Amino acid sequence: MKNIGQIKKTEGWDRAMMRFADVEGSGRADIIHLDRYTGAGEVLKNNKLEQNSGSAVSWTARGVLYSPIDRADTMHFTNQGGLGRADLLHVLPVSNTAYTYFNECGGGSGGDDGLICKCFAPIVFAHCNR
Repeated sequence: MKNIGQIKKTEGWDRAMMRFADVEGSGRADIIHLDRYTGAGEVLKNNKLEQNSGSAVSWTARGVLYSPIDRADTMHFTNQGGLGRADLLHVLPVSNTAYTYFNECGGGSGGDDGLICKCFAPIVFAHCNR
């Protein structure tokens, strides 16, 4: 393990609203900054290790790629579809129901040059009640 220092210079964001997940299947952890109240997910693409303006990693702002669904505390990012991309898992704590939104833009896993867009289809409902 190697200490590379600060990976992202400060933006004034609440650290609790930051998630790390591979959004586009590049093999690197991107930053997803969630709006605390709406859950809108702004993505910063991890380009590579490179000292740049106070950050040890070079980042590219991609805008809001995860549409607002619910408050940020109920949103998690996992690779459930097996394509190496961050799928959105929305968990409702009161009903113990989970909704999975698969990140399948372009029909499969792309690399850094692959298409990244705001599409999450199909929507699969998984009821976790026992």
